[in-house]
Amino acid sequence: MSRRKNKWTACLLLLCLMASWLPVRGVQAAERETIVIQTAEELLELARQCTLDSWSRDKQVQLAANINVAGQGFQGIPTFGGVFDGCGFAVVGLSLAADDPVQGLLRYVQEGATVENVTVYGAISASGANNTFGGIAGINRGTIKGCRFRGSINGDSAVGGIVGINDTTGQISGCTAEGVLLAQKYAGGIAGKNFGVITSCTNNSSVNISASERRLKIEDISVDQLFSPEQLTQSKTTDLRGHTDSGGITGYSTGILENCVNHGTIGYQHMGY
Repeated sequence: MSRRKNKWTACLLLLCLMASWLPVRGVQAAERETIVIQTAEELLELARQCTLDSWSRDKQVQLAANINVAGQGFQGIPTFGGVFDGCGFAVVGLSLAADDPVQGLLRYVQEGATVENVTVYGAISASGANNTFGGIAGINRGTIKGCRFRGSINGDSAVGGIVGINDTTGQISGCTAEGVLLAQKYAGGIAGKNFGVITSCTNNSSVNISASERRLKIEDISVDQLFSPEQLTQSKTTDLRGHTDSGGITGYSTGILENCVNHGTIGYQHMGY
């Protein structure tokens, strides 16, 4: 009898503990702080606060108007870990040309974060190798759904209309891209590189439809030039290479693609590779 009584006592204690947890979790969900954004100044202040990766994790951001950031010095939201709801509004006039190798309306979307229902109109362009550009996010580790980008993006690698890189925990659904994308490698209408899940997305963007490579004439090259110390130590490959790994949805993927459609023109006519 004593053993049975001990078991019942243990079960009752466990049930009491579980019951005590439920109200706390409900309160935490109800107490998520809501931040309403109506002006470019408020969006700039949000970006400033989000330089700390933990600041946004208990926040819900809602757009309450179309935000024009042209000429405001807006350089993207550095990192975001909460809920960013565009509520059907748009961020207009985005122009990113900074030196940071990861660029987008949000540079990093953290695991567990959600970005939804926002449209971005703008352009991203910067020199330098190994950059990662996306219209909505540079690197996504959370969930992006119902978003749209319209504009142009020009980079070296990992360029996508919605994200540059969709990481292993990243999920993108119901998004649309429209415009012009250009990259030396890994360019896709939705994602430059995909390691996660992309579903029900549509690309209307043109991807790498023109060549930026320089064709050398044989008379321009001498043996002395080819084997001089200066030539051996300075890379000239950017003058010779073309665009590789281009796709309507993604330029490179080891993840999942489902129910996606491409209407954009991909690539240009050339010889080789």
